[in-house]
Amino acid sequence: MKKTLSLIGILCSIFAGALNWSIVNMAAPSIQTDLDASLTNIQWLLNIFGLSMVPFLVLMGRLADIYGRKRIFFIGNLLFLIPSICGGLATSIYQLIFWRALQGFASAIVLPISQALTTKQFPEEQHGKAIGYWMLTIGIGCGLGPLLGGVLISLFSWNMIFYFNIPFFVVSLILCTLFTEETKDTESSRYIDYPGNILLIVFLSSLVYSIIEGPNAGWTSKAILKGFIVSAISCGLFVFVELRSKNPIIEFHLYMNERFLSASLGAFYTIFYVWGIFFLMPLYIQNILGYPPYLAGLLLLFITAPFSLLSPVVGSLQQKIRPKFFILLGIVSYTVFTLICLFMTTSPPFFLLATMLISFGIGWSVLMGPCVSAGISALPPSKTGIAAGSINTFQEIGGGVGLAIIGSTMRNAGQNNVYTFMENANISLPQSALEEIKNQLSNPKELIESLKAQGFEVSRQFEDALYTGFLEGMDAAMYVLLGLSAIMFFLVVLLMKKPKKPTESLEKLL
Repeated sequence: MKKTLSLIGILCSIFAGALNWSIVNMAAPSIQTDLDASLTNIQWLLNIFGLSMVPFLVLMGRLADIYGRKRIFFIGNLLFLIPSICGGLATSIYQLIFWRALQGFASAIVLPISQALTTKQFPEEQHGKAIGYWMLTIGIGCGLGPLLGGVLISLFSWNMIFYFNIPFFVVSLILCTLFTEETKDTESSRYIDYPGNILLIVFLSSLVYSIIEGPNAGWTSKAILKGFIVSAISCGLFVFVELRSKNPIIEFHLYMNERFLSASLGAFYTIFYVWGIFFLMPLYIQNILGYPPYLAGLLLLFITAPFSLLSPVVGSLQQKIRPKFFILLGIVSYTVFTLICLFMTTSPPFFLLATMLISFGIGWSVLMGPCVSAGISALPPSKTGIAAGSINTFQEIGGGVGLAIIGSTMRNAGQNNVYTFMENANISLPQSALEEIKNQLSNPKELIESLKAQGFEVSRQFEDALYTGFLEGMDAAMYVLLGLSAIMFFLVVLLMKKPKKPTESLEKLL
């Protein structure tokens, strides 16, 4: 009974964490309207979560091993609870971005430690079952996020999506405090790779900043060029430090194994797509198609339901079918989604819209697990933990970079399309109005009403051009994804060869 209550407490925390990620994406259009936020602000709101999570995943796992998993997990739950309260009370987009950053940091604590604590609730021979419960909980949280978010926003407001987390973290704090046993890893080295963590933070921050702010400041501006230079230098130093670290964040020497390399790139590609699409789709469905939040949440079930339902099936089939098949199938499914997306309009046939979203959900479900298992199976059993940690970090980096690139590509192409129309139609607006067009491109309806309220004449053709601007921006993002899919398909075919049983000499080499 004690272990059962402990398990419930641990899973409550990871459920709320998974729910939090997808539910905030769903609320982005409402937050943008209520807090008068620019599209760049919304990009930062979504990106800051991953940016403050990724560099600390391995560090928090190591600190938990040394100082106690229960103790650090308690701190993580508390750090998730506080911004859940304060985020709901935020009155500006900058306050909300700050609290969202704290949630990302808390997620870096909760995610790896919850997995370790979950396995401790089961005998060693049932650790696979434990991980199954853990992954199922995350799948349910991600799957319910859009629907719950849509309902809560429709009935109350976007603030409620933050308050909704509170009971889960309170229950987790109580149950884990009372029933979870403290565990430590007394055999592993106590060395922590602080230089690597600092360099990873500098690399990701400067890279994401440069990509997100590029469309605003100009790609050749001094600030953006300096940002890219800093990211390149810090990336090189990060690789240099990690290759010499006792306990590196990413084991770069493992990437000499072609199958592990291709699996890691597959994981990067998978989450690159997921974060980018979960940024675009809520904006498209609510602001362009005009769906209310609760119907938009229902529509996004066409993505999350296949992911939640098919992931366990794919996991069981991997014992009979090679991961390479699933990875290639996932790339094809992603490509089908992207091609259909290129034909989206302001009023697409529902069947085509549903088919597009289902294709993405299928691709996500057949890519996620097989990429990890293909990477782990490419190495000796003694490297399982290291391999999983490196792949997880690599894929989350893909998410942060993907969201930045997809969002900025969409903004840059969309605003250029609108400005070109204005130039051809001899429409002249003051700089303040041009800035508003750039900032509110993702919400044409609100933008049109605002321009009219300021006394500007907005013709029917101009209205259409604003909607077209979003669609053209989304198309540009899809072309980026199509190119990435083509490269990924080629690399998997080329590098992911038939697995060989790891030999003793290979284990010594690694």
